[in-house]
Amino acid sequence: MKIFSCSKSKQESISIKDGNSSGSPEEAATGEVRMDVGPIHRKLLAYAAPLLLMQLLLQFYNIADCAVVGRFGGAFGLAAVGVAGLVLAVHINFFIGFGVGVTSAVSRLFGARQYDKLRQAIATSVAIATAAGILLTLMGELLGQRYLLWLSCPAEAMGDALLYAQICFLGLIPQLVYNVSNGVLRALGNTKTPLYFLAGSAVLNVVLDLVLAVGMNCGLEGVAWATVSAQWALGLAMLWRLTRLDERFRLTAGTTLLPMSELFRLLRLGIPSGMQAAFMSISSLLIQISIDGFGPAAMAGMVVYAKI
Repeated sequence: MKIFSCSKSKQESISIKDGNSSGSPEEAATGEVRMDVGPIHRKLLAYAAPLLLMQLLLQFYNIADCAVVGRFGGAFGLAAVGVAGLVLAVHINFFIGFGVGVTSAVSRLFGARQYDKLRQAIATSVAIATAAGILLTLMGELLGQRYLLWLSCPAEAMGDALLYAQICFLGLIPQLVYNVSNGVLRALGNTKTPLYFLAGSAVLNVVLDLVLAVGMNCGLEGVAWATVSAQWALGLAMLWRLTRLDERFRLTAGTTLLPMSELFRLLRLGIPSGMQAAFMSISSLLIQISIDGFGPAAMAGMVVYAKI
């Protein structure tokens, strides 16, 4: 193994040439931020604040959705959302964790300025999320009722829960794409764009909730379609953003995927973190089985508690 060294002036010239100086026009235009250049304190705060706001926004988003379902989703609406939502959460949380692994892999390539491999890693991550979303959507549509039976869903809430789950399974593809894309942008130092897109999606979801569930009197089905529509808008927006990255590694049609050795490295980082997040949802499923035995009222109470 050869070790190369260069003088300080050379390092600075390389940094400037690559467009990596602090606050460069290139960063401003594409959104990537070099955390290894310039003062760390301001960049760290600018990186972390959108992540915190994103978590708060997600919680308010869920509470608003819950309020609409509780008022206009029918007698068993909240119970149906609770039991169906947990089934969906297992798949989604796995890819939230997988996105953390993607962040680690992409940030390593970004920091090393291996832009060809970085482009391949981004394309491969999106391809994995899309393929998994298609597979899980098909499984959910075919096995949705069996999932609910495994959870001991009461007969009174079965119809609403199955309807809600089958509609929401159609939103798995954009949700998985969003979480992986979010991991990519985090690795590039861009936490603001996912926050802006999530805020837009939340507003769209609430507006569609009011139009479909309240204005058109579609009830729980309207809430489900509003959620899926907002999810597709969010997923497509994130996908579009990946095509507007720095031209050296942006997502483009026809980009070759990672070779098998690099793919295994990505999976070794992504799968353990994904499983860690999925196990938390699985433990909630086991608790839900016990709660479902007390009937729809107890299920609805659990949903309200979990959202708040």
